[in-house]
Amino acid sequence: MAGSFTWTGFDYRGEPNPDGWPDVSNNTGLLDSAGFPKDKFYYLKSWWSDQPMVHLMPVSWNWPGREGQPIRVIAFSNARQVELFLNGRSLGAQTMPPDGHLEWPVPYAPGVLSAKGFTDGQLVATDQVETVDAPARLQLSPERTTLHADGQDTVVVPLSLVDSQGRFVATADNRITFQLTGGGKLLGVGNGNPADHDPDRANQRNVFNGHALAVIQAGRHATTLQLIATSPGLVPATITLQIQ
Repeated sequence: MAGSFTWTGFDYRGEPNPDGWPDVSNNTGLLDSAGFPKDKFYYLKSWWSDQPMVHLMPVSWNWPGREGQPIRVIAFSNARQVELFLNGRSLGAQTMPPDGHLEWPVPYAPGVLSAKGFTDGQLVATDQVETVDAPARLQLSPERTTLHADGQDTVVVPLSLVDSQGRFVATADNRITFQLTGGGKLLGVGNGNPADHDPDRANQRNVFNGHALAVIQAGRHATTLQLIATSPGLVPATITLQIQ
């Protein structure tokens, strides 16, 4: 018998592992404490999911000062073959070992690093990372915008930082302020950083790996809420939530 034991699904506060102080959270989960998936989430997804997928790491292709130096590139996929491209030029196709991964040493050059997954000669999945500019604006992406007016219904609102072309900036760590108007409650904020000592019950948080989130709870009356996220020098983001 062979298998795998993963500790744990989510990062959690306490037991700082594998690093000690200043970490205050266990950092061995498949998802961070804010629920954002890590690379190994996609590794296990390639084992267990029937949905065709490819995931590239590193998730950032911004390596200034390392032009021409090899970067270790890894692909997780449930496709039978994966072909890697840099700026449209093929770096070779490899056969994916069952429940394994593929690697390429890629001399760094700015641009677009992309992967294509093939099964039985058919393109089934793609992924790409690219060189991006500095953060320019905030982006809010709740899974829903309608809540029940029961004083309990709650929605998690993820926030991402993107550049002027709308491309995700994975290295961003800007400070974000959340403001909720119209009623309801801002229950808290988070970012998944195991070394972040800021309180969760607050209206501000630093972005970690390009992400943060706010947790919004409905009141007991039908109304319209507006969540505004701001950060100095960046274009703010606003969403409207209907309480019914």
